[in-house]
Formats: sequence, C-alpha cells, structure tokens
Amino acid sequence: MGGILVDMNLSTEWIPLLRSAGHDAVHWSDVGNTRLQIVS
Repeated sequence: MGGILVDMNLSTEWIPLLRSAGHDAVHWSDVGNTRLQIVS
C-alpha cells in the first residue's frame, strides 16, 4: 500500500498529524530538490 506525499503548498506540520493517524506520510521537501530544473 502507498503512502501520502504532502505537497509543497502544505505545511510540514501535517506530517506528524498524518503519521499519528497511522498514515505513512512524507513532505515533498524531504523527497525532492525544491529548486530542481529539468533541462531538455
């Protein structure tokens, strides 16, 4: 089963709340580079 990826537009304060409710949650800032630029 998958987890919840919390978008950058939402506060990191959602993570402990979601985890305490039993969800596997992670904030986007912990996963990816917020300044990543894709050049093709």
